[in-house]
Amino acid sequence: PDNKWFWRELAVSYQERGYTRKAFGAFDKAYELGCRDNDFVLEFSVSCNSYEQYDRGIHVLTEFIGSGKRWKREEIPQVLEGFSGLMAMYMVTGGDLSAVLKPFKAFLEQYSIYVEENMDILSQIVTVMILHPALNDRQNHPMIQEIIELFSAASRSGFGKNLVEELLFLARSDATLASVPKSAQNLSDLTWNTLLLFEPVAYEQGVTISENIMPDLMVFADSEQIRRLLTILLDNACKYAEGEKHVTLNLSCQRDTIFLTVKNTGKQIPADELPLLFERFYRSDKSRTKSGYGLGLSIAQAIVQAHHGKISVESTKETTSFTVTLPLIKQKT
Repeated sequence: PDNKWFWRELAVSYQERGYTRKAFGAFDKAYELGCRDNDFVLEFSVSCNSYEQYDRGIHVLTEFIGSGKRWKREEIPQVLEGFSGLMAMYMVTGGDLSAVLKPFKAFLEQYSIYVEENMDILSQIVTVMILHPALNDRQNHPMIQEIIELFSAASRSGFGKNLVEELLFLARSDATLASVPKSAQNLSDLTWNTLLLFEPVAYEQGVTISENIMPDLMVFADSEQIRRLLTILLDNACKYAEGEKHVTLNLSCQRDTIFLTVKNTGKQIPADELPLLFERFYRSDKSRTKSGYGLGLSIAQAIVQAHHGKISVESTKETTSFTVTLPLIKQKT
């Protein structure tokens, strides 16, 4: 029957039962009969992607976001989902990305006041722009840099700017972090200096810090990267400290290896989650209410690896410890 509601309900039914081809056909029929509401278009685009009908999906989403409609505040997340899906399909097909980047930039300029309340999905889009191999050569996609700057500037809380900085750091780390000039550095002094700067932050969070820092341990390193590593580990420990809310920092040496351990009291992290903590954007269940984007430990790992070291994590019923090992170059005399 030529009834769009019939075909729409049939499409949803097919999709729920996993009939990908039939679902796509029913969605397509409902679309041709006039189904154009936001929810339907997004469901249809998902069906196009599932059935690998990317050209059809691109057509549908391009009509959706290019309709010239004045979007209501509550519709903004759906439009952003449309942009996200459109970008994904263009990357799969190898199409001209300017076809989606240009309208996305215009949309971001027009609706910049809603960036803050849609940070999650915007962060996903910006992350793809910065880290995806097809896009990380921003010289070939200058509009991406303009979009990144718009996103960063529109984030009133500063989260967007911080996210962009962390993503750009990770994008660089894959290729160039290891080539940053390094020199002999007194890790003991760097640790003390970073710890002293961090103590007011810990105090505001109600966290006490104790330390045991062996003096004059030397490493071949970039001092700014080491400070960043220390800050990430301390911030992570303070953020997730529970119970006694105590953090312990130990810096020691055995033979030719330096050991830096940052430990906090708190709930045990399940063993199957420990290997995932260093993955980009991973956040364990207990951290869902914490701020941040799950990039800090990925950055810490990148820094450690660039300094020919290793980082590991252990968690017990009462504490969680991150341990970094770095090669010792000599004792300062």
